[in-house]
Amino acid sequence: MNALSIHSTKLANQRTYLSYFRTGLAIAALAGKTKNHIVAVYGIVMIIFSTLQYHYSIKSLDMNEVPSMIDYAPSILAILGVFAVYLQWMR
Repeated sequence: MNALSIHSTKLANQRTYLSYFRTGLAIAALAGKTKNHIVAVYGIVMIIFSTLQYHYSIKSLDMNEVPSMIDYAPSILAILGVFAVYLQWMR
């Protein structure tokens, strides 16, 4: 791989991680303010999962591999979000 493309991919990965982190933090903070524990846990899980995804993809790029877990991360977070909303709605 080209060094410039690897650097560009790392920067894009960092932007994605920060946006997931910011969104998870906002969800957890808003849910904490409204005393909504299920949605707060979803925000915390989103932060943890995005951190793991970020470190996994950086490690894969450093070893010149194509990370495979990145393709499934948005789908997993969307499913967890729908599940959290469903649990809240069933209360």
